[in-house]
Amino acid sequence: VNNWKATGVIREWIYRSSVKSEEIEIDYMGVKIAAPSHDLGLVPGLVGGYYEKYQLEVFKKLSQQASSIIDVGSNIGLYTVIGAKNMKKGGTIIAFEPIADNIKLLKKNIKLNNLVSKIRIEQSAVGDESKKLKLFVSTKSVGNHSASKENAGGASTEVEVNQTSLDDYVKNKKISKIDLIKIDVEGLDGYVLKGAKKTITKYQPALVIESIPKL
Repeated sequence: VNNWKATGVIREWIYRSSVKSEEIEIDYMGVKIAAPSHDLGLVPGLVGGYYEKYQLEVFKKLSQQASSIIDVGSNIGLYTVIGAKNMKKGGTIIAFEPIADNIKLLKKNIKLNNLVSKIRIEQSAVGDESKKLKLFVSTKSVGNHSASKENAGGASTEVEVNQTSLDDYVKNKKISKIDLIKIDVEGLDGYVLKGAKKTITKYQPALVIESIPKL
């Protein structure tokens, strides 16, 4: 019988024992990524060379056909920088990320990969409407911050952030073209889609969406 909980505990112990610095820089799929070494969701997979390889390959190929990308839940920028590096010449990515600590690393990773001119950061959550939103901050992984405490494993604090809908944002910013939208917001992805109905109908972008039924 597979014991996934025991496997996770062993993996966590091995990883914590092998990494001593506060921050680690990793070469992954042609980009450089700086990440907090305490992270147990993203970093072990990057170091091991297996983190979301299939999903990232699909996103990379879609990015090669795009000149306008929206990344909802940019996190520390893995998808953002891969998309920016591979998209059409003169293209732009709009990266939404609400958590301040993640944005610091997002900015660092954009600079590490010389992609400042291609990426615009919006410090905001995205959902079905524009409002204030409470997010629970995970202590285990930079990718697990969520509006649901249950989804944010190891959450010990919560923060209030701004939230917009894609329909409101696109209208207010007068965006005229969208080729690709990536959404990964820890269980609230359906709310993002609900707030993007007009945008998706009008521009018909390719969609890359995280789907985890238990969230």
